[in-house]
Amino acid sequence: MSVTITPAMVKELRLKTDAGMSDCKKALQDANGDFEEAIKILKERGLAAANKRGERITAEGNIFIKIDDKKATAIELKCETDFVALTDQFKEVGNTIVALAHAAGANEVTEELKQPAMEAVAVLKENLVLRRVETFVLEDNEVAVGYVHTGMPMGSIVKAKVEGCDKNDSRIQSLLSDCAMHIVASNPLYLNIDAIDAEYIKNQKDIFVKQTIELGKPENIAQNIAEGKLKSHLAEVSFLDQEFVKEPKVTVAQVVDRLAKELGCKMCITGFMNFRVSI
Repeated sequence: MSVTITPAMVKELRLKTDAGMSDCKKALQDANGDFEEAIKILKERGLAAANKRGERITAEGNIFIKIDDKKATAIELKCETDFVALTDQFKEVGNTIVALAHAAGANEVTEELKQPAMEAVAVLKENLVLRRVETFVLEDNEVAVGYVHTGMPMGSIVKAKVEGCDKNDSRIQSLLSDCAMHIVASNPLYLNIDAIDAEYIKNQKDIFVKQTIELGKPENIAQNIAEGKLKSHLAEVSFLDQEFVKEPKVTVAQVVDRLAKELGCKMCITGFMNFRVSI
């Protein structure tokens, strides 16, 4: 026996799922009026829609961050258009996923973490991709601060170890906030020069030697010139060796050391995440 599907039933299902009116009516008809079954059908069809949209380019999106005293987590969630990236529904999905990732201490994309994005496809009508997840587990004397750039899909987290003073001091929080903003602006690849892998250094030096020889310099002179260029380049890709965006001519490391001396404590940057949405 078929159940009559009333406009009120369709409206209620739409309010709960944000799916289209016709989709809600069809789901209720297929579920013979069973509300929970209709929701399940919409979710299943949302997943099917996601599979069909899977080949679309996801060039937009945003970064979502969650930080407490124990952990710091960031995710990159992508979509097809900036219009969707700005919607409350997309933001809700991102916040849901980052909360799940934070609770799990996740450092990789899992099926469980992808599920909220897949379920949202039926509502947002776009392909959503969870591209990256990263979590810092903080030690007792570590503190983390995050930054998401307004209007641009970029964000970062920086963490520091503090000994001898309150890690939650407003001056420390302010500096770390500036450091997180610096990361987004300057796009460092490594924490410091010591962290740069040998293969990267070798490849860069080879490039500089080749460029200098092509300018007509003898190889022995090219080697010396390349060394100078390499030194400058490594400082440019090393976070702590970069010139601080808010105070040129002073490195990030020098700014951190200066504040530590002012506060009479020890402080060092122990890590960072650099997230930006890309194709």
